[in-house]
Amino acid sequence: MNKEPRDFIREDLRASQAGDISFLDELRGGRILITGGSGFVGSWLAELLTFLNDEFNFGIQLNLLSRQAYKLKERLPHLASRPDVTLIDKDVRSVINIPEEIQWIIHAAGTPDNRVHASDPLKTMQVIAQGANAVLEAATRSSAIVKILHISSGLIYGSQPWTLEAMP
Repeated sequence: MNKEPRDFIREDLRASQAGDISFLDELRGGRILITGGSGFVGSWLAELLTFLNDEFNFGIQLNLLSRQAYKLKERLPHLASRPDVTLIDKDVRSVINIPEEIQWIIHAAGTPDNRVHASDPLKTMQVIAQGANAVLEAATRSSAIVKILHISSGLIYGSQPWTLEAMP
């Protein structure tokens, strides 16, 4: 039996939700924007949120913003073709407006690839700083925003000592 990668993803998501998910109820019927939507973290979040729609009838509408939205169409056509997913092809640094209905923003734009950091550190910093600024500025013009989650690398805290179980 040949399984598609998305079947493995769904199995993982099914196993991970074995407990109580009522803490996610405030997302029901929500409108969520994910910046970096075609990246590793953004696409996994999209998988999770569409899983909640399919398995638990959450009714979430997703907007995935990416400067390379076509990559999501190529890599994950099952996400890109869903009626509850809208692709926005835009560089995060040039975000001026956020769709009016957006309530939640998950800002996950920026590359974790050290090769990119080393080869073009200025562009890396511009995407991080100007992208976050553009998203926050646009969010100030929207009255529907409930929360913004900024996802960042744990590298900002420096090395975690081996004796420390978790960062406080």
